[in-house]
Amino acid sequence: CHPFLYENTMFCCNGIIQSFSDGVLKKKWICDIDDKLLVEIKGTTDSEYLFYLLLSYMKSRDTILAIEDALKFLNSLDEKLVICINFVLIQDKMPYIVRYMNKKNQKPPSLYLKQDILSNEFIVSSEPLNNESKIDEWKLIEKNTVTYINNNNLKTIKL
Repeated sequence: CHPFLYENTMFCCNGIIQSFSDGVLKKKWICDIDDKLLVEIKGTTDSEYLFYLLLSYMKSRDTILAIEDALKFLNSLDEKLVICINFVLIQDKMPYIVRYMNKKNQKPPSLYLKQDILSNEFIVSSEPLNNESKIDEWKLIEKNTVTYINNNNLKTIKL
């Protein structure tokens, strides 16, 4: 189970990718994972396979493009496929936060971010935490976006 670690990259994911339970779609998915990375997979969860798919794509693309291309690839497997995921990918200490649902009229589970400017810390949570913080300090991550932190500044890109 997560967090999954590989070299300088860590990954945590919550949600579901329905193709993972379909043998034909799962086989197509696995075939897109780099052979050297495929042997690193120890478990059976869609989260771990997604991590290694992302790592495969990151070999030849920057991280944001790899995230976009991995989601495009999964969506191309079947138009009925439901992808409902929130994840955090940290590469070289740079976090990428994704909230994604491929169905237009549905929302993915909530995902919030809080930035503490004084300590340069960020907290990612499924809902605002109330201990000593104000609810309005929490930012809801938008649907179908990747939010990343660069030089202590939040940047968001639509997927």
